[in-house]
Amino acid sequence: MSTELQQLTTKGAVLEERMETRQAEYKTDIAMLAADVAKRDAEAAKRDADAAADTARRHADYKSEIGRLAEDVAKRDAEGAKRETRLVITVAGMLALAVAILGTLISFQN
Repeated sequence: MSTELQQLTTKGAVLEERMETRQAEYKTDIAMLAADVAKRDAEAAKRDADAAADTARRHADYKSEIGRLAEDVAKRDAEGAKRETRLVITVAGMLALAVAILGTLISFQN
């Protein structure tokens, strides 16, 4: 019985040592996983910050582009108004000239 007890004690000690070894391996694995997760979180945060900065830059670019387009539209509207004014003055002048020519022709017939 003494040898059986000694064998069981030895087996128990071996199993306990194996269990402690496994626990140490698990703790090491958990620490490595935690480090990987922290690294990935840091990379994701950097990517998010870069994306936010890029979005802000694009937004500023779009706003300045919209401002330029609005200025161009205002300038074209002003040029269009000037063109229309010149056209109205030209038509009125031609009409006045036609009336003057007709008036002159009619006065010569009498």
